[in-house]
Amino acid sequence: MTEAVGICRSIQSGWLLMHQRVGKWKLVAQPYSPLSAVVDDALRDLGERNFGFTDRRLNGPFLIQPWPESPSELANLSNSVVHIMAPERDGADPVWGSVVRDFAGEMSRGKTRCRTSQVASEIAAWFKDPAQSGGMASFARDDTSFGRWLVVRRNWRFVDIAPSLFERAAA
Repeated sequence: MTEAVGICRSIQSGWLLMHQRVGKWKLVAQPYSPLSAVVDDALRDLGERNFGFTDRRLNGPFLIQPWPESPSELANLSNSVVHIMAPERDGADPVWGSVVRDFAGEMSRGKTRCRTSQVASEIAAWFKDPAQSGGMASFARDDTSFGRWLVVRRNWRFVDIAPSLFERAAA
């Protein structure tokens, strides 16, 4: 069973769709484009899986652990802007929110708020919104001097990621 779905740049050209099974990441298909087609494939049956995206290229260290598994691993994503989507608290149908970590490591609340059933559509919207991700067209350039990440985790809570932003929600 697939535990998580991820998208990253291939070493040559195009985008890779990856699945995590039993803790190991594997390529699902050869590199392909456009990015919108890869996103559509990744979100088609997202269900209860975690999701990760980066415009960084696949390489040795990245292949071992491409996306953070715990909030403490966010520190490993240097020289990057990281958008995180997760439930704000536990519950049967929790409200999801977003946090953005900028290049300097400062956290701020993102504009995304939705219910669990809307997570896949919010991920798709992130790729189209120039204010959040830069927009789909911004990923066409092959500039990897900095990174953009989208990390969607069902088992994280914002009180563990950015306590100062969510103290009242956790109380």
